[in-house]
Amino acid sequence: KGISNANTLDGDKYVKDWERLARSVHRYGALLIPQIQHSGMNTWKSTIDGQTPVRVAPEPEGQETGEFHVLTKDDIKMLEQKFIQAAVNAQLAGCDGVEVHSATGYLLSQFINPAVNTRTDEYGGSLENRTRLAVDIIKGIRKACGSQFIIGVRMPVHKWESDHLTDEESVQIAKMYEAAGVDYLNLNVGYAPNTTATMETGRYQEGDRLDLPGKIMGKVNVPIFAVGMLKEPEMCEQVIREHVADFVVLGRALIADPFWPEKARAGRADEIRNCLSCLDGCYENLLKNVSIRCAVNPQVGYEWERDMLKAPGRLKKVLVIGGGIAGMQAAITAAERGHQGTLAEASSSLGGQLKLASVPPHKQYLKKAAQWFAAEMQRKGVLVLLDTKATLEFVRSLSPDEIILATGAAPFTPSIEGIEQGLQAWDILAGNQKAAENKRVTIIGGGVVGSAIAREMSRYRLKIGVLEKNLDVCYETSGRNSGVVHGGFAYDTGSLKARLCVEGNQLMGQLTRELDVTFQRCGKVLVGNTEEDLENLRWLWYRRALGEPDREDAWEKGVL
Repeated sequence: KGISNANTLDGDKYVKDWERLARSVHRYGALLIPQIQHSGMNTWKSTIDGQTPVRVAPEPEGQETGEFHVLTKDDIKMLEQKFIQAAVNAQLAGCDGVEVHSATGYLLSQFINPAVNTRTDEYGGSLENRTRLAVDIIKGIRKACGSQFIIGVRMPVHKWESDHLTDEESVQIAKMYEAAGVDYLNLNVGYAPNTTATMETGRYQEGDRLDLPGKIMGKVNVPIFAVGMLKEPEMCEQVIREHVADFVVLGRALIADPFWPEKARAGRADEIRNCLSCLDGCYENLLKNVSIRCAVNPQVGYEWERDMLKAPGRLKKVLVIGGGIAGMQAAITAAERGHQGTLAEASSSLGGQLKLASVPPHKQYLKKAAQWFAAEMQRKGVLVLLDTKATLEFVRSLSPDEIILATGAAPFTPSIEGIEQGLQAWDILAGNQKAAENKRVTIIGGGVVGSAIAREMSRYRLKIGVLEKNLDVCYETSGRNSGVVHGGFAYDTGSLKARLCVEGNQLMGQLTRELDVTFQRCGKVLVGNTEEDLENLRWLWYRRALGEPDREDAWEKGVL
């Protein structure tokens, strides 16, 4: 498993809990088809209780770490049986089928990728050999579970050079899986160039992977499933209507709004609470080995602890002060529980900091979220008062039983000499102030906001330096998706100068030359606008990454 709190199915002791889940799912007329996978080398000892992670083939020469066990033929046969046993256990629990995961860099995908699988036995070399384990697993499940048990496969389809597949090979894999006995093919990517490409953060367009089904549709006789940033019922309906795919697959969209299918079926698409593709509560929490949460759905992770719709003992008049996302959700929850809700917002519009956060590129979902919360308050009957300051007289005039203060926070201004000549990030995002063109700009703080500001200001072709005391920009996010999670900044903008200067962050090694932004890292915050200041800062940064190199050598490498 790739995360410590992943559910497992390969042991008898797990059957009873899966049986409870199956009964719950069937109660609502749905099918339960668990996805079974093995992470292979994409896991850690701490995640798998001290066991040694496995590799399909030896590590590349010169890159050996000694952290992996290379699978022997006996190991592979054992893993094959574990997959089959997991399917048998799923059937015993009352599940309707299983989906075998052979895409997005998991173990079976590692076998398929010739850049990873350099074996010379019957599991390496030709495409048939590289898919042998997956095919044997499918055949084994069909034999063990019978013809009525649903078997699906999430399979890789060529999209990037890193997957080392061609369109023709993708079709061949689909046909081999069909011949082995699958009932459907769930199409996804193979080896992605980086983790965020697999996860599809907000920088990706809705339906980003709808080019994949066209490579397989019509070439096999089993249903094709489409996946990837599908959020709007209208687009999903179009996918089916135009025969782009036979089924659409939703994941994070159902975390944000579990009633997505019900609302879509009833023609209430405007009431669907859309996923932000931020990965903050779902993916990020999985990496922390805690229960998932959701940035827009407060019930996620608390389903058994909080009955947010439980009728209160006494109905009250509730006043919420502040019209940001927290205040709007508080008002919605109060109204859903039957209270008389009123929300007072000092400005002329709702949204709070969401209005600012939605300004940089790839943040359009934040603006849509603000609109949804405002509309949901109206649907719930919340009285909204704009341009209303919550003075003592105003509060007394309403005589509320409860007051919820949701006025948010003010920007922090560090105590730095000359800071009064600087601009606040909020002022830039709000459009109240704009830095003059053709000037050198230093942004103090390279977190999510600082990186977003750099991205926004880069359109003016300014010389921008971002000073950050932590080891990475966008340090609030996980190391895997630093920056990309909150707007795609660290991944698709930046400078080649960052290439050698971020320790342990592979994403930063892929910065493009699209915009003229330079990241500076240092042990403490330094502020400098002169060429000498910036040169010294770059030198400090370079030395930290590569030890004590010669300064002339640094110039030759293009780092300074």
